[in-house]
Formats: sequence, C-alpha cells, structure tokens
Amino acid sequence: MLKKLKKAGLLSMALLMCFSALKINQVNAQSKGAYIKELKPEKHYYYDINNDGKKEDIYYSTDYSSYNEKAYFYLYINNKMVKSQSTTVFLPDEEYNIKLYDFNKKDNYYDLVVGVENLGYSDLSIMRYKNGKVLNYKIDPGKCKRSSKFAYVLSISEKSGKGIVDFTVKDVYGSDFMESTFTSFKYVVNNKGIFKQDTYNYEAVGLTKTHKYKAARNLNAYKKVTGSSKAFTIKKNEKVNVCKIYKSKNGKIHLYVKNSKGKYGWIRVGKNRPFSNNIGVQ
Repeated sequence: MLKKLKKAGLLSMALLMCFSALKINQVNAQSKGAYIKELKPEKHYYYDINNDGKKEDIYYSTDYSSYNEKAYFYLYINNKMVKSQSTTVFLPDEEYNIKLYDFNKKDNYYDLVVGVENLGYSDLSIMRYKNGKVLNYKIDPGKCKRSSKFAYVLSISEKSGKGIVDFTVKDVYGSDFMESTFTSFKYVVNNKGIFKQDTYNYEAVGLTKTHKYKAARNLNAYKKVTGSSKAFTIKKNEKVNVCKIYKSKNGKIHLYVKNSKGKYGWIRVGKNRPFSNNIGVQ
C-alpha cells in the first residue's frame, strides 16, 4: 500500500512539473540566438543597448492599483524616467516585465520587449533607446477578427538573426467565424524601425490549424481572395482545416482552407458563421 502511495505521489509530482514546464515554455518560447535575458523589476542592469560604446543603466519598477485594477510600468535609463504605461489586468499579481532581445544581429540596437505576462503577453511593446529617448512600437495581436475582445501573445521567436520576428497569438472571445483562434504573424526589425511584414495575413497555428471545422451549409471556396473563379464546393457537414486568415483593409474576413482531398481555396465570411463547430466542439 505504501509503495502504491509513493508511486501516486511521484506521478502527481511529475504531472505538476510537466504542467508547469508547459506553461513556462508556452510563454517563454524564444530562440536562443535572439533572447538575452529577463530583467527583473527594481534591479539595475548594464547593457549597451544603442551601440554607442557605452553601457546604459536600465532599471524599471511596477505597481498595481486595486482602485482601477490596473498594472503600472515605469522605465528608467541612466537614472532618468523615459517611459511609463498602464493597462487593466485581471489579477493583482499580473505585472509588467522586460525581456532583452537582439532580434537583428546587423542593426545597432538591443530590443526591450515589455508587456504584462501571465499565460501570455498583453499590452506588448518592443522598445528601443535612441538619442536619449525610447521609441515604443506597440504589438497589437487582436486584429484577425472583426469583434475581438481580448488577445494575447503566447510566444516570440526570431530564428534567422535578420530581424524576422514571429509572434504566436491566441485571440479569445471574438464572435466572428470562431470563438478562439491561434495565429501567427511577423514583424521586421531593423535600423529603420519595426514594421509588420504582412498587414493582412495571419497564419493558422496550433488548434486552429489542426481542428476539423464542419461546414454549417454549402460553401464556395475560391481560387483567390478576390475574384469569382471557384476552386471547389464544400458540402454541408464536410470538414476542412483552416490554414490562413486574411482580413482585408475594409475589415472583411477570408479563410484559406484545405479539404479532405487536399484541395485549397478561400472562403468569404459573411454575417453568418461558416462552421457549426468551434474548437473543442465536435
């Protein structure tokens, strides 16, 4: 009996460790080449973050207000406050942090990734220090839906060393074509600044890509995002995979799907949902 209890205890501990590792890896998934260090609040760090030959003194503090349920962030470089920001949070222990990256080995900057971190990042920015000022580039993940209410970045990675940064995002509570979506999009980081590589395309990843979506009715799949040339018809209750989400400049949604025969096409999403099942509903 004692042996069985010991085995059960070891199994529970192993499962807890696996879950913890999964949660940590989900948030901190980043390439070793780009990632340098996590900077803790109320500690001084010294790095040459703008390639001027001198190490900057980097320091930040955080705060929480129970009155308005907001987290606050204050960044100091060389003992001068250069940036402050705030955002609404769900829990008092959700606070801002900084991770130091070098996304592009050929430019003149280290990159300060600033955001509130829990299961993912919210209120995320990439900050750079130039001419005594902080350049703040906001990363807005919640744009692949018309009615997104909350979205956060699950992971950040840069594998090429050339400043092509990939953000993996979970977009939740939207009421468009599906409840939750997992997508990725890329930013280009270089001496000129930080720019979104493709304004309109979002790659489906994770459950959004692997889930089998059931057609709520007969759907036309087209060869191109715009145009009238039909690729094939998706019959009611037929299952497809979503490979890509395209949101046009005027807010229209298009889904790039693959059917069971390996054919690809674009579905145009109107007011009614194209699928009768969401993630986790068979």
